[in-house]
Amino acid sequence: MVRRRDVFVSRRRILSAFLFGTIALRMSDRTATAAATLTKEMAGYKTQPSGRKSCADCSHFIPGGKPEEDGRCAVVEGAISPHGSCTVWSPRKPVEGC
Repeated sequence: MVRRRDVFVSRRRILSAFLFGTIALRMSDRTATAAATLTKEMAGYKTQPSGRKSCADCSHFIPGGKPEEDGRCAVVEGAISPHGSCTVWSPRKPVEGC
């Protein structure tokens, strides 16, 4: 026979384990995301395009608020010029129907 206090303690332990597990998982996601980005030096980032390759035409580029503002990159850390280029450039896929 299970007493009410024993059930309460078990629920508390289960909830605590779930909470700490969730926190640990979120922290590991942040660490993995931070580790996945490259520094500008590692990516060979330049503020000018390399031939036809520019950050504005890259699939990793996240534009800023206005077309000429610096944006961000999913792979390279820091502010990224839309006119820049690097060694991890990947062509942006065309939008269907355009």
